[in-house]
Amino acid sequence: VHAVVNKLEDALKGVYHPGGYNADNLDIATLIFRLEGHQLPFALNQKLFLLSLCTLRAKSTFTSLVLTIGPIRNNQFDQNIQTIVLDTHTASPSKLPLHGISFTIDEIALEEMAMHFSKYNKVRGLCWKHSHIINPILCTYDSAVSIAQKIHNGKVHLSKELTVICVSCFGEDEIYPILAAPTCKVEGASDMECILVQTIEYWNASDVTASVGPVWLFETDISIY
Repeated sequence: VHAVVNKLEDALKGVYHPGGYNADNLDIATLIFRLEGHQLPFALNQKLFLLSLCTLRAKSTFTSLVLTIGPIRNNQFDQNIQTIVLDTHTASPSKLPLHGISFTIDEIALEEMAMHFSKYNKVRGLCWKHSHIINPILCTYDSAVSIAQKIHNGKVHLSKELTVICVSCFGEDEIYPILAAPTCKVEGASDMECILVQTIEYWNASDVTASVGPVWLFETDISIY
């Protein structure tokens, strides 16, 4: 009772600003958080009374996706499938026990820029196809210079788009991203075929087939396979 009375008093004094939030408010707050990090949402919450980060986290589900830095490897599929697909289904008993799945692949435009990924002390923003010739880990000043020289010489390319592969389960509305690989858009049909084959083979070889379901189809923005 005292807590309720204190909140009412704070509201009368203008210290506490009660308000309801709809889906548009959640989308705006999520966009601001994704673009600017923690500081701007906090400032806008204090000044314009937008959603606080605590409210945003309570009302939204954030997906932690392992980005591809360097060539595409199976361990990237493994981490994303485990944390995004398997853990989600394990935590949600209402999910259907077993059903077919569809892979969806598309591209997202990126700003061509190499950036330091402090979490792993690596350089991100380089295309997966050519980054095998460099070590993305920033061990020394010379390693940073070497990467910059290879970008300048055209041996390694800045990524123009992000190739994203998601899993959607028949009978569910959710989608689960399992690959996010930067591309310089010079891949040929054989490269894309290797990605598709690698994705399907790893899914079929992992435990996720028995836990979630088998592959039924692969969708692109061009056609269905």
